[in-house]
Amino acid sequence: MENILKNDKVTYLTPAEEKIMFALWNLKNAAVNDILPFYSEPKPAYTTVSTLIRILEKKKIVSHQKEGKTHIYFPLIDKNDYIISKINHIINNNFDESVDDFLNFLMKSGILPQKAIDNLCEEYSTEKPKPKKKKKKKKKK
Repeated sequence: MENILKNDKVTYLTPAEEKIMFALWNLKNAAVNDILPFYSEPKPAYTTVSTLIRILEKKKIVSHQKEGKTHIYFPLIDKNDYIISKINHIINNNFDESVDDFLNFLMKSGILPQKAIDNLCEEYSTEKPKPKKKKKKKKKK
């Protein structure tokens, strides 16, 4: 899968396009009818989803293979790459490229509680204390 950053620009998706992409990332590949169950009622029309998928193909985010009369669509971009690019865009444009300011905002807003931070620090600590080994005393002969 491609990285969606093209010349350091994020490929933006509308909420409707994101809905389809999350369905495709979940399913790996799918026909339009396979995507429809990912919507709650009232579900969009088949033609609406089909049109959105064609827009994603024009953006080179989705492609398809023909199986008989059916088109099977699949993502050309990786889900994690997309999410990372969105987060980077938020940090760069709203927090003056400061990850510290972004994390501080998440903490102060309550989105990222202190307990979660403590757990992450503990889990990813590079200097975990090692249990001290007791030195065995050599017996004199």
